[in-house]
Amino acid sequence: MNTNFYSPTAEVSTPTDNITTFFIGSARSIFLVIFGLLPILCLPFFLTSFEYTKVFFAVIACMLAVMFIALAALRSGTFKLTAYYVLGALWLVGAVATLSSLFSGDVYDSFIGDTFSVYSSLFILLIALVVTVSTILSENKIFVARLYLLLTISAVLVAVFQLLLVFFSFPFLSLGIFSQTTESLLGGWNDLALFYGLILILTIVALAQLSLNIRGRVIVGVLVSLSLIMLAIVNLLMVWMVVAGVSLLALMYALSAERINTAPQLSPGRKKTLSKFSLSIVLVIFIVSAVFIVGGSSVGNVVNRATGIEFVAVKPSFIATVDILKSTYATDPILGFGANRFADAWRIHKDPSINETIFWATNFSSGSGYIMTQFVNLGILGSAAWILFFILFVGSGVRALFRVTNQDKIWYFLASSSFIAAIYFWILFLIYNPGATLLLLTALFTGIALAAFGKLCPEKVRDFSVHTNNRANILLVGFVMVTIVGSVSLMYYSARHYTAVYQFINAIANSEVVPLEETERKIMAAYSLVPSDTFAQQLVQYQIAKMSALFDVAEPTTEQQQLFEDSAVNGIALLQQSLSRSDQDPLNFRLLGDVFSILAATQVADASQRAEEAYAQAKTLDPLNPLFPLLNAQLALIEDDTAEARRLIGESLSLKSNFTDALLLQVQIDISENNVTEAIASVRSIISIEPNNPARYYQLGILLITDEQLELAKVALERAVGINPDYANALYYLALTNNELGDTETALAQLERVLELNPGNESVMTLIEQVRAGNAPRANLGEGTLLPETSTVSENQSETVTTAEDLETPLIVPVGGATEAGNASNETSE
Repeated sequence: MNTNFYSPTAEVSTPTDNITTFFIGSARSIFLVIFGLLPILCLPFFLTSFEYTKVFFAVIACMLAVMFIALAALRSGTFKLTAYYVLGALWLVGAVATLSSLFSGDVYDSFIGDTFSVYSSLFILLIALVVTVSTILSENKIFVARLYLLLTISAVLVAVFQLLLVFFSFPFLSLGIFSQTTESLLGGWNDLALFYGLILILTIVALAQLSLNIRGRVIVGVLVSLSLIMLAIVNLLMVWMVVAGVSLLALMYALSAERINTAPQLSPGRKKTLSKFSLSIVLVIFIVSAVFIVGGSSVGNVVNRATGIEFVAVKPSFIATVDILKSTYATDPILGFGANRFADAWRIHKDPSINETIFWATNFSSGSGYIMTQFVNLGILGSAAWILFFILFVGSGVRALFRVTNQDKIWYFLASSSFIAAIYFWILFLIYNPGATLLLLTALFTGIALAAFGKLCPEKVRDFSVHTNNRANILLVGFVMVTIVGSVSLMYYSARHYTAVYQFINAIANSEVVPLEETERKIMAAYSLVPSDTFAQQLVQYQIAKMSALFDVAEPTTEQQQLFEDSAVNGIALLQQSLSRSDQDPLNFRLLGDVFSILAATQVADASQRAEEAYAQAKTLDPLNPLFPLLNAQLALIEDDTAEARRLIGESLSLKSNFTDALLLQVQIDISENNVTEAIASVRSIISIEPNNPARYYQLGILLITDEQLELAKVALERAVGINPDYANALYYLALTNNELGDTETALAQLERVLELNPGNESVMTLIEQVRAGNAPRANLGEGTLLPETSTVSENQSETVTTAEDLETPLIVPVGGATEAGNASNETSE
């Protein structure tokens, strides 16, 4: 019996059987539509993450394509594959990621996350699947050409849409899914720059290799114009540098090509020189890129003023990410912290100095770049697998492009363009964190490149056949059955997960206009589909809100008492379910502590001890968070242990010296013990040591207000605001003080600023109306409101962290703009 199941083939033949042709054609059609239109694919007016929508459709397209490919292989009895060693290395990454999820302690979040996170092991497996499927399907030249055409159309449509969104604020342009201008159809705002940088590079490659007719020149002109405009609006420095470098190389080659090309051409895709049109286009690209590189922030500011866009995305610096990497490898070297668990590693291993900045409560889900984040998540095994994949992919590309045996100019263009596209993305992902769309496009170009390599070097293609081996034929039948069942199961689970996410987001979005019971019912329906911690935590927060409201009722009815007890029981039950699945999320323990803390206030036996234990567990998972000692301090006050409360407040302030919540609780204790005079003297002593700490001036101002020294309180609070103009709590009490001193106009201006920092805050809006009506409350601690300390940091659906504030630390750096180069040099010098 012949046991050789594969052999080299000189050329991969196209299927001639009608049924096989139908299966492969169906797979190509589905893959073509979904991935060709991926940049513009969304469900308008459908309340859910549109990035997750793209991922969902990509999963469905891949599963259907896999089913059709498997059926075609079963029908024909043959299967052809190229660069299987590269594919094997990428699947090895997926296997390591899966192992890391299984041993992470939080399997659900690590394996998929709430919205199919790009760092999850399932998404890494999806990348491997997209590369594999596109490698198999892209052995047809027409298919790849149509895919390029659809991607070109998508690029034009995305640019037109984003420009309309930037310059025209028509409500319908939001499609019901965009809450701000700096969101894009690609996901993140900076993803637009990476995408249109790629378009420019591919245009240069096309100009260097293809002869264009009039229609082609028009398309190139439109593409280049739109791409340069989009790059100018986003203004990502590294992309400008890459585009400038590629265009400069193209210019240098074009101007010296006649002298260099005295010998026969080494590759079929290389023109002897660029046409005047091509040379002009490349020259324009280089000049515009150079202007933005040299002009730096000056040119960028001109564009920002014209568009009205102020967008600063931030991320941990390379140095900060390396520190997290070292700490992770010291404790979990083999498999890392687990796929999609960088945020957990950040909580435990971040530099303590970050607590003194506005990012103290920001749990970054990624590091300085996508690949670096994967190195932290997947450990030494995952890092080695990624490096192996990159080495094999680059090596196979270099061999294919410089050792061509098939002199086909079109295939050479497809191979070189897709290879350059994939390399461009993979390299930039070392320093950027892309969204799902760019990662899927990267996988697509990687697969096209591998298929094209096989066309340029047909001897590298392997032909697997079962025609002469019955055992192999039986194995193929079993494999196809497993593939079909697995594909259908995964599509079902994906649909179930997507439906749950949709129901949850829809419930939250409508929570202000529907009864709380209806919102809870919808979230519970989502939770029944997918037992996500996020769903459970939201439900528990509603239970805590109801318990807090009922606790304040002086004489509750029997029904209210029963509702209080039911809320406590439901909250504890939900948290116990979450903890039974995973005990790695500190928020679960914090919420559990909050429930028992309210019960402790009602004198429930052992509730205080249970709350303290829950907060201790939360602190173990988030040891640098100053909130947990403060929560325990509040528990100590319930037990009338003032000394312990002061100790715990001190512990909280040792973690974050400007923690307003802790300072305020300290003030309350001082007031309750009639130690205001001594407290004022103590704070002034601390200010002499920390003269630039606005929180201490804020603390002094509150104490002086309590002591009815309003003029001195005003001076202290003005000093706090002078150091930090966006200190919302200091502004709030300063406004109250000014209003009581009779300066209503200044108080209103300060409250308007507070409202800008905390948009939609009902307490602030109510106070503004009271000040205008002349019946505002007095400036005292009881009438004030504590505003969130993280109001200047936001996070959009692409997990991009943004802020309009000074970064205050070299460990957090901006993404993009002219400041990028400065930060890079700062990192190097540290």
